[in-house]
Amino acid sequence: KGVSGDPAAVSALQALEMATVNGARALGRTDTGVIAPGKTADLILLDFTRPGLTPCHDVYENLAFSARGSDVVMNMARGKVIYENGTFFTLDLEGIRARVEGYALPRIFS
Repeated sequence: KGVSGDPAAVSALQALEMATVNGARALGRTDTGVIAPGKTADLILLDFTRPGLTPCHDVYENLAFSARGSDVVMNMARGKVIYENGTFFTLDLEGIRARVEGYALPRIFS
């Protein structure tokens, strides 16, 4: 929609291409942006049975306009699963919470 104010200026497929293959191209990356043999496996899986994604008349439109972070059930970076079904495998959530509570919150609310 952007500057033109026209909601049809960019289709859902075009928006997804901007975020994936064309985003990789803009960064000069040839190793990612598409799901294909030999490419870096950076991807997310969404649960299309969630209420906000049901019914699914158009996958591209659902991904571009309806999907939310809470619909993500798996995240893979460089071929390694880093999040699945509510569990983060590469983050120390308790440590992060402790630092936020002990350091950031007192400075924000002082």
